[in-house]
Amino acid sequence: TGSYPPKSLSAFQRYTALVGQETAHVQAEYLPDQQKNYYQVTWEPDPGPSTQWMGTESEFVALYKAAWNGVHSTDPNAAVMGPTTTGITLCSDWLNRLAPLGFTKYLDAVSCHGYYTISASSAKPPEPANLPGQMQALRRSITNLLPPGTRLFITETGISYPSGST
Repeated sequence: TGSYPPKSLSAFQRYTALVGQETAHVQAEYLPDQQKNYYQVTWEPDPGPSTQWMGTESEFVALYKAAWNGVHSTDPNAAVMGPTTTGITLCSDWLNRLAPLGFTKYLDAVSCHGYYTISASSAKPPEPANLPGQMQALRRSITNLLPPGTRLFITETGISYPSGST
């Protein structure tokens, strides 16, 4: 299991160009008022889940470059987003770590999962887990590394409180 880099980045780029072309056609036909078509390239690439990235960091950036070039070549309303990590802090970590490799050049938006703690327990509510501080750090990373106005999408989330608490 795991997410491996494509064997051919040029084939992947051609594929994403086809995806962009079809998406642009669907948007024009059925959703003419929609401003952007968002493309989420990866899903939970962090070490641990079955979707973890199995390539190098440079290959990860190359994957986004190919996807960005592909969809932008055929969809004038394309917006590539990622890295869609399992948590807020991890999202900041990926952005900060990969920005020097050029990763942020291939992001039109940031997507993350909004989990503030990686735990099945509901015993740690968001306040003691520092959810506000984690979000502020993520917004700082986005502000420092990406163009003004870059949007943040939390594509999956969950907040728990201990049973019986009010």
